[in-house]
Amino acid sequence: MKEEKRYKVLGIILALIAIFILLKVFLWDFEESIENAERRNTAVFMKDVAVQGTAIIEDRVDFSFSIMRNISELLKDEENMQSDRIMDYLRSVLENECFDVLRFGVSGKDGKSIVTNGKAVDISNREFFQEGLKGNEFVSGLQESKLEDKDIIFLSVPIFDVDNQVKGVLYGVIEPSSFEIYTNTKLNDELSQIQIIDTTGEYVTSLKNKESFLEGSNFFKTLENKSSSVSVEEIKKQLNNGEAVYTTVKIDEQRVYFYITPLRINEWYTVTAINESVVNQKVHFVQETTVILTVKIIFTIFVFVIIFFVILLLEKRKIERMNEELSLRDNIFQVAVAEVDGFVFVYDTVRDQVHFMNNSDEKWGIPKSMKHASEMLLSYISPINKEVITEFANLFYSDLEEKKDKTEFRMMIYREEQVACYEIKITHFYDAKKKPYQSIGMIYDVTEANEKEILLKKEAKIRSIAMSDVIYFYEIDIIHDKIVKDIENNQEMNYAYSDILAKFVQYGVAEEDKERVIEHCSLESMRASYRQGVTDFTVEYRRLQEDGSAYWAMNEIHLEEDSDTGVLLAFMAVRDIDTKKKRELYLEKQAVFDTLTQIYNRNAGVRKINQKLDKLDEDISSIFMILDLDFFKQLNDTLGHVIGDKALIDVASILKKHFRSDDVVCRLGGDEFVVFLQRCPLDALDKIIGSLLRKLELHYEKDGLSADISASVGVSIAPIHGQTFDKLYEKADIALYNVKKTTRNTYAIYNE
Repeated sequence: MKEEKRYKVLGIILALIAIFILLKVFLWDFEESIENAERRNTAVFMKDVAVQGTAIIEDRVDFSFSIMRNISELLKDEENMQSDRIMDYLRSVLENECFDVLRFGVSGKDGKSIVTNGKAVDISNREFFQEGLKGNEFVSGLQESKLEDKDIIFLSVPIFDVDNQVKGVLYGVIEPSSFEIYTNTKLNDELSQIQIIDTTGEYVTSLKNKESFLEGSNFFKTLENKSSSVSVEEIKKQLNNGEAVYTTVKIDEQRVYFYITPLRINEWYTVTAINESVVNQKVHFVQETTVILTVKIIFTIFVFVIIFFVILLLEKRKIERMNEELSLRDNIFQVAVAEVDGFVFVYDTVRDQVHFMNNSDEKWGIPKSMKHASEMLLSYISPINKEVITEFANLFYSDLEEKKDKTEFRMMIYREEQVACYEIKITHFYDAKKKPYQSIGMIYDVTEANEKEILLKKEAKIRSIAMSDVIYFYEIDIIHDKIVKDIENNQEMNYAYSDILAKFVQYGVAEEDKERVIEHCSLESMRASYRQGVTDFTVEYRRLQEDGSAYWAMNEIHLEEDSDTGVLLAFMAVRDIDTKKKRELYLEKQAVFDTLTQIYNRNAGVRKINQKLDKLDEDISSIFMILDLDFFKQLNDTLGHVIGDKALIDVASILKKHFRSDDVVCRLGGDEFVVFLQRCPLDALDKIIGSLLRKLELHYEKDGLSADISASVGVSIAPIHGQTFDKLYEKADIALYNVKKTTRNTYAIYNE
């Protein structure tokens, strides 16, 4: 009996040794596979970081240019572009607009410029000035500042006169450090840098932590000195072809990974750099995890052996009890694993801050912690996903307002022509006054769910088509009126082009755009263009879909003669520009309308009123009114700024409905509004303003508290009191002061 037990023990020990050896071999192989996978994922991550960082930089520069174009258009009618009034306006733009320009300068054709800081500078020999005189928009490389000891970057746009001739140049100054705000991200608490270089390899931005990644002041020389895995000549060749390049360099016994991407600015490139230590950190984590896992498995096996011997000695009842306990523990473990299988985040609703508990930076390129989350989160999201993110945000804040305990949402996120499905579950916490102070949520990846697979494939296909820049690409024989080939699908065709165009214009183009499409895309038009030496042109229009909705598209046409046959060919690419066009239209609207009230903003209102005053008939009076709300500050202090904003919106709505469509209604700022009534009889003024003041007696309530507001009005009359906005405002403001000082909720006309 003892001999039998000894053999059993020996057999168990040998089995354990064999299991341990097999386990060790498996873990070695597993560790190596994880290491290789991490290095492959690094390349993919760097591409994502580079693409997103590059897009952010380009969008910021485009945004600055759009603002400067609007300013240039405003200067078109100005005789003195360097007046104190213009400088004050430019300084106000710098204070109020959210973009990267440090200061503005305005110059005539002689190159003598005035800067918003009050300095006078001669820029006649500057390249950005010379390009502006040619009618070109321009972004300079690093330039030495004439006003301070540092390098800066210039943006310039031409200023045209009423005859569309260049009369001057508007330029803005950007510090290279501005780009660094948008070009740094985090990977496992290690900085991943995106730097900007020019075609020679010189850095446009300053280098942070450059001792960790780079040596010297020229990127290409660094690659040559450190034996880049891809030669500098090959890198330059690929970049010139518009291709991104991935390479590695060994610096100070550490390998550095670089991803180089072309920019749409000045033939610049972005360089994304990650130290090998970032990858090794994750690999070391895997190694440590492997060791811990091995110890746990060995310990588990040891415990199993002990339990095995115990089971042999215990009664059946004890064995069953142990099995029940083990089953319960296993169930608890499975539930815990299921509950943490996703991203966890905590949102501070009071401070508007979000903190991701998992590696959000690795998955989405989003920082782990973020202030002003409701605004900043969208800047990290691809434009194609902003609509669904905005929809989620609206639901989230709506549930908070309604004091709901939970918010659940499912969204489709699109990335690189692939679609992923995420489920978000959020629990809200409120204080004793039922005000939200914290929300804790989890984000689950449910892309692989069987019940959603068909829907995901369908959505992915639809999105893939929407993301594609080119919708159709045709080769057209203009001489013989036929579509020769569908280049996009590589299919030979033989359709009459004029018939296809006629049907498309009839059924596929918005009514207001039909004439323009025919004008540019007809056979006669293309033949005439070629005869005049025009071989490349575009036409933008709204393209109708089957459901009647429309999106912006662009036909890009290139004309050339076949060298073999002499046949005139047209290569027509139909591109989807809906996102870009709507953004342009949005920016145009933002430059004119007040964001909160959707009436004219200060700049647009002043411009509109001055335009009407220029055409004013001296024999007919026009009314200028300044409207200021009574007790508005008390309303804000009592009921909060949300109710205050609602009051401003209500006032703007009343003003728009009360006055004629050709009257000018604008918000100057705060609770101050201006109304201009052209050709208004003075004897009707009392009735008009009296009726308005009654409508503006508004009452608001919240949480058992209430507040009332009314309005006071100061009036000046054109041309009696002035023929410019400034003169009329000065007189009306004096009249308003007299009202506010006495009775309020009434009006007064300026009286000298």
